[in-house]
Amino acid sequence: MSDPLHTEWANTDRGVPKYVLNAEIQSAPCDASSFLKLMNEAYEAIPEKFRSEAVISLDGDLHDRPVLKMFYHEQEARGSQLEFNELARQLKGIPHTTPEKGKVLYDLILNGRYEKCIELGFASGVGSVYMASALERNGVGHLTSVDTHEAYKRQPLASETIKRFSLEHRVDLVFHEISYTWFLMDALERGITFDFCFLDGAHTWDVDGMAFSLLERVLTPGGLIVFDDLDWCYANSPTMSKIPVPERMRQTPAVRKIFELLVKPNPLFCDVYEIEGMGVAKKLP
Repeated sequence: MSDPLHTEWANTDRGVPKYVLNAEIQSAPCDASSFLKLMNEAYEAIPEKFRSEAVISLDGDLHDRPVLKMFYHEQEARGSQLEFNELARQLKGIPHTTPEKGKVLYDLILNGRYEKCIELGFASGVGSVYMASALERNGVGHLTSVDTHEAYKRQPLASETIKRFSLEHRVDLVFHEISYTWFLMDALERGITFDFCFLDGAHTWDVDGMAFSLLERVLTPGGLIVFDDLDWCYANSPTMSKIPVPERMRQTPAVRKIFELLVKPNPLFCDVYEIEGMGVAKKLP
C-alpha cells in the first residue's frame, strides 16, 4: 500500500497542515477494527509537532462510519496528551503545582467542559496555566485567579508565567487586599457563580473552612471543587515550618479536616474522592 497520507497546506495564518487520506485507503472496504487500524497508522504518519492541530480529511461515505467517532476521540486524546506533555516540560522548575496534579486539573476541566472557573491561591501561576490551557483547548471559558498582595513577591510572577503561554485572555488575576474569602463574599452578594474551583491557598481551618462555606453557595449545581494539599501542615512545610504558630495548628493538616468533617458529610456533594494528594467533590446537579 502507498503512504497513507498526502499533505495539503491549509489556508491558515499558522500554516497548519491538512492531511488527506489517499484514495486507496478511502475506497478500501474493511470492517470497523481494520478501518480504525488504518486511521491510526495514518495519524502516526503525521509529524508529532503537528498532531495536536492537524486535521485528517475524509471523503465519500466514510463520514457515515460509526468508527470515525472512536477515531476522532482517540485523536483528540492524543492531541491533548501531547499538549499537556509540552506544558509540563516548559513549566518544569516553577513551583508549586506538580505535573501530576496539573494533569488532574487539566483533564477535569477538559473533559467536564467547565467554563466559569475560579482558583483560590495562585502563587506563580503554574496551576493557572494548566487550567487555562484546558479552557483554551475547549475553546471556551475563563479562569478567575485570586490571591493576596503577597503574590507580588513570587518569582516568577503569575502574570509572567501566564503571558509566557499567551493565555492572558483566559485568566484574570486578582490581588486582593484582604483574602479570597472576602472576594467570595462579594461574589455571593453580586450573584456571581462558578462551576469549577481549585482551592490552593491558605491551607488553614479558619480561612479555607470559611472558603468552603462560601463556595458551597457560589458553586453551580454539578460544579466541582478540588482541594489541594490535603495533608499539608506547618510542621511538614519546607518553607513555613519555622513560622511561630500554636502547636496544634502546626501539626494539624487543616485541609484534610475540612475535607473529612465539612465536605464528606455534606448532603449537597457527591462523587467525593482523593487523587494525587487532592480532594475532589462534585455538587449535586
